[in-house]
Amino acid sequence: MIYQVNSPVDCTNVVVTLVALLIFSFCVFKAFKTSKIVGWITLMFVVSLSLFIYANVPGKITVNQEEITLHNILFDRKIKRNEILEVRLLSKDDRTGMWRKFASGGLFGYCGIYASKKHPTLYVYASQAQNWILITTANKKYVISPENTEIINILNKK
Repeated sequence: MIYQVNSPVDCTNVVVTLVALLIFSFCVFKAFKTSKIVGWITLMFVVSLSLFIYANVPGKITVNQEEITLHNILFDRKIKRNEILEVRLLSKDDRTGMWRKFASGGLFGYCGIYASKKHPTLYVYASQAQNWILITTANKKYVISPENTEIINILNKK
């Protein structure tokens, strides 16, 4: 291993997550008042959605000679270093018109497929709203958010 950095959830995402879970809890409570079946279906949907998002947001990022590994709760996502074309901070220009194709924004972090005016597809695995780093490979564009941006220098050294 060459480098390791944490990717902690920031305060904003903690607050958004708590508010969203309170709203989800209210919806589940109301669903149970309507019908037990509707209540159970709603509860299972909310729990499944929350676990899926939580399991995809990395808590730690490691770099070795061959790959970058985004460590999640259930599995590790790997990006091969020899496929990387560019590593840099995601600029305001990159974020202009950013929207979610199939993603969560703020619930345990940012996870999923996003798009912007400049990038038709971005695979975002970010636990915080700052330090968004764009990793461009031949096939995909990834966005990660380590607690510091030192990883850019590490990855740009060949």
